[in-house]
Amino acid sequence: MHAISLGTTLKQLEQLNRKPFQLAGFDFDYSGTVLSWSHGELEGVLDPVILRLDPSQDQSQQTDYRSVLGDGSSSGHPALHRLNPAVYQLIWLFP
Repeated sequence: MHAISLGTTLKQLEQLNRKPFQLAGFDFDYSGTVLSWSHGELEGVLDPVILRLDPSQDQSQQTDYRSVLGDGSSSGHPALHRLNPAVYQLIWLFP
């Protein structure tokens, strides 16, 4: 499935999607959840799958991390590019 697995990075997902996408900010229950593929190549392809991304633990005290907490953000946000979080959870939804 487009070579997406645990550890796939934000930059790799952008490359596969061929454009930035929307994801939830960090440090809450749905932290780093992809909210929308923004009409990119992965739109519709990954509908039954929820992806969640997270930066490494040592980055949680950095200014970049604090700037993308809470509400959603574009994967193209400069702080997210510097953090380059990776997929830590894949959830398949079954009807």
